[in-house]
Amino acid sequence: MLEALLLTPAADAGNLDDSGGIPNSTIRTEIRRGAHEEAACALKAGRDNVTLADCVYKAHLRNLAENTGTMAFMLGLFFEGWVHAAASPEVQSRWSAERVARDFFYISKYHTEELGIDPDAVCQATEHNCDKVMPMWNEWKERIQQPMHVR
Repeated sequence: MLEALLLTPAADAGNLDDSGGIPNSTIRTEIRRGAHEEAACALKAGRDNVTLADCVYKAHLRNLAENTGTMAFMLGLFFEGWVHAAASPEVQSRWSAERVARDFFYISKYHTEELGIDPDAVCQATEHNCDKVMPMWNEWKERIQQPMHVR
C-alpha cells in the first residue's frame, strides 16, 4: 500500500504556480484540492484518526484510478490529514492515532521533498495559520526520528 502512495505522478518542482500536472491546474491549486478533499474526510471522521486514514487512503486511490492523483494533490491531501491527525488529543494516548499522524507526516514530507517545496509554502497553500502549524511540523520532524510515544 505504501508503494502506491509514493508512486503518484509528479508535477514540475519548486514553484507553487508551476503546472499542477493536469490541465488548468497549478501546484497550488492541486495542493488546495487535496486539502479540501481531506477536509471532507475530517468532517466524517471527527476525532477518530483511523476513520480519517481510511477516508484519506480511499480518496488517494480514487484519484489515482481517475488519473487525477498528482503529487501536489497527494501533498495537500496528506499534509491536511497530518494537521488533523497530529492535532487530535488521542495522538498522546492511542497507538493507532499516533501511527496515522506519523504515516501522514512521512508521506507529506516525502511529497514536499519530491516537489522541492518548502513546508511553509505548503502550509500557506492549504490556507492554515502557519504560525501554529509550522512549529507542529518541526516537532514532528523530530518525533518521527524517535520511537512511538504511545505503546
